[in-house]
Amino acid sequence: LTMQSGDGYRDGPPRRKSGLHWAWILVGVFLICGCGGIGLLGAILFPVFAQARMKGQQTRCLSNVKQIGIATVMYANDFDDRLPPGATWMDATEKYAEYPRIFACPAVSRPGLLTPRVGGKYGYAVNTSLSGKTAKSIKDPGKVIWVFESSDLARNATGDPSTSPAPNRHGPGRTEGYADGHAAFVKSASSTSGSR
Repeated sequence: LTMQSGDGYRDGPPRRKSGLHWAWILVGVFLICGCGGIGLLGAILFPVFAQARMKGQQTRCLSNVKQIGIATVMYANDFDDRLPPGATWMDATEKYAEYPRIFACPAVSRPGLLTPRVGGKYGYAVNTSLSGKTAKSIKDPGKVIWVFESSDLARNATGDPSTSPAPNRHGPGRTEGYADGHAAFVKSASSTSGSR
C-alpha cells in the first residue's frame, strides 16, 4: 500500500512520462519545420516558375513574329512583291494571319485585344525604311529587320530598328523578324542593323 499525505497527493517516486509526450514534441517540430520548409521551397521555386513563364512568353513572341513574317510574304505575293505600307502594315497583313492575337506581344497587357482597332496594345513595329519597297530591292533580306518588338504599343507602329531601344520584355534583347520571313530573339548587345 502506498501512503497518501494529507493534501491528497501520492507520495513516492515521480511518475515516468509516457512515450506519447515525445510524440507530441516531434509532431510540433515537424509542423514548425514543415511550414517553414514550404515557405523556403516557395522562395526557391518562385523565381524558377517566373523564369519559365518568361521563357514561354519569349517562345510565343518568336512564333508571333514568325507568323507576321509569313503574313507579310503572303501580302507581298499578292501585291507585286511589295511590302505593306508602314502606316497600315497590321491592317494590310491581318487577313493573311491565322489569328489576330499574333499582332500582340504576349508580355504586353492587352485590354482591347478582343476589339483590336479600339485601343488595344500590341508591342510590335515595322521598319519604316522598308515601307512599300519591293522584296527584290532588299539586299540580303536575311539580315534586314522588317518587324521587331517595340516600346511603342500602338497599332501599326513603325520605327527604325537600329535606333529603337529593345523593350527587354523577355530578357535583355528583343524578338526580330527579317525581310526573308525568319525570326530570332536577339540579345541587346548583338542587335543587328535595321536598314541596309
